[in-house]
Amino acid sequence: MTEADIDSALEDALEGEDYITNNQLETINNSLTGSNLSLEEIKNNWCAIGPNYELNSCEIALIEKYGDAVKFSLFASKSIAEKWTKLKFGYNGRNDCSDAFRHAMFNANNAFYLGADVAKEFGDAHECANTADLNFEVVMDLHNNAKGISIYNSLPKNPNGSIPSHTLADEICKQLENGELKVFSDPTDNQSSLISSNNCECN
Repeated sequence: MTEADIDSALEDALEGEDYITNNQLETINNSLTGSNLSLEEIKNNWCAIGPNYELNSCEIALIEKYGDAVKFSLFASKSIAEKWTKLKFGYNGRNDCSDAFRHAMFNANNAFYLGADVAKEFGDAHECANTADLNFEVVMDLHNNAKGISIYNSLPKNPNGSIPSHTLADEICKQLENGELKVFSDPTDNQSSLISSNNCECN
């Protein structure tokens, strides 16, 4: 099973869908079971969120704690978040409006797939390896993570608990543009101040 096979399985599951259903996750799970790929081989391709990011030890520990189903859920949430970030902003950036949106979208989807409590665990774990010079990034990310979970909890849901991704994306954009999320005043300087996101604009 190559990375291309994994990408193909995801694309098949996303075909004609706004979100990946539990049945589709099971299909992906079944297609990958027995592929003999270790966590070490697949972790960064499936679950890492954001540009040039690799999973840290805290995230790996949680994946090992909760098992294979979590890996597939994170993979789905990551893919959906990055897809919608690109649709709304044209790219996946860091410390800017696209970053704030992506973190909220990722955590909103995790709240569906994993439940709000476990989603928060993974959101917190994502920040555990950051060094002192990245403290503002941690504050920004944790705020936007919590906002994503809160948005998921506040919206009407389908009987299975899902919310179409376009609905999530639109609500996150609304709150982003209303200044409810946090971004850096200068995204290229991680020592610049955090400001509200009211200057952000989604496509």
